[in-house]
Amino acid sequence: MKKSICVELVDVHWLKPVPAETVAEIERFFAEHPDYKQKFDLAENRPAPTICNIWLNLTDAEKNELENKISLLPEKFTADAFFTITHLSKDHIQEPPTSHLLNLLGNGWEVDKEKEFLYYGAEIRDLRR
Repeated sequence: MKKSICVELVDVHWLKPVPAETVAEIERFFAEHPDYKQKFDLAENRPAPTICNIWLNLTDAEKNELENKISLLPEKFTADAFFTITHLSKDHIQEPPTSHLLNLLGNGWEVDKEKEFLYYGAEIRDLRR
């Protein structure tokens, strides 16, 4: 068994109980490696986010304005809602290389009633520094 702390999204019909031998192997490994057990126990019980990258060319003033508008976003939002709330012009979206990278963060299984992907966060990275 290869050790890792990861999450995979799969259809529930593919799942099956872990064999007792595998459980024993995991317990034995943790007994022999308490540092890994501690890392596992302290790990956030949250999968890594799905990230949508949007390459932007912004001035410093535009970046600051966008950061202020990002703070107004609801807890969950669609890409359309993001652009409506932030008023980010599609003219700022360009192919790399660009000045900034906008990351929209979400969970792959969260969608709204129209089956639009839901995001829970947005962050801007300045690529000039």
